[in-house]
Amino acid sequence: MEAMILAGGLGSRLGKIVKDTPKPFLLVNGRPFIQKIVERLIDQGINHIIFCLSYKAEKIRNFFGDGSIWGIKLSYVIEDKPMGTAGAIAGAFKKINGLNVIILNGDSFCYFDIQNLCKQHQLKNADATLSVLKVDNPQQYGLILFDKDMRVKKFIEKSRVSENKLNYINAGVYILKTTLIKKISNSKPMSLEKEFFPKILDKNIQAFILKSNKFIDIGSPMSYKNADAFFSGDDEIYRK
Repeated sequence: MEAMILAGGLGSRLGKIVKDTPKPFLLVNGRPFIQKIVERLIDQGINHIIFCLSYKAEKIRNFFGDGSIWGIKLSYVIEDKPMGTAGAIAGAFKKINGLNVIILNGDSFCYFDIQNLCKQHQLKNADATLSVLKVDNPQQYGLILFDKDMRVKKFIEKSRVSENKLNYINAGVYILKTTLIKKISNSKPMSLEKEFFPKILDKNIQAFILKSNKFIDIGSPMSYKNADAFFSGDDEIYRK
């Protein structure tokens, strides 16, 4: 299986914290945040990872190299200018070898479940399957509404109130058919979550509920400050 990590964002909300370092490479418990994502992917059977990079790309590329010391294959796509999450995927299309690819945001972490995500994706013959998790306070996140058959019906960006009172948020871990990726235009910057997904609800887009509701992103100074505590004492869960 192969995965793609979107790690090209500028991290503008973090200000001077990312002056010399790309956001996904910020240290958490003494290690680059993105390393935690890579290690969990390896633990779950991923043998090829494609990094989509832009800002300070050399930091990540020099650290991971060709992947040999990690026992996997690593590929890199470096944008001349940021093209958004959807644009980055389109730009890396030629690096994908299979009929499906796992997509992850490089600035957030959850205890994703690749094997069962793929199992549901295949069972439902989905064009895309999106990992979701339930939270108590969804105001700072994008909500995903889906029906009893798990088919996604609507995306709500950072709503103050939940429309279905279930509060399922986008966990930032997806599996997409490559035939769907072909439909993404790379002529201009585009967001996967805000622009592309909402426009293709006529396709079979499925929600997959994660068992663990633990989630963190490091997009703001406060959330980054909380990242060390998020992982502390979680080694046993982290390796599962």
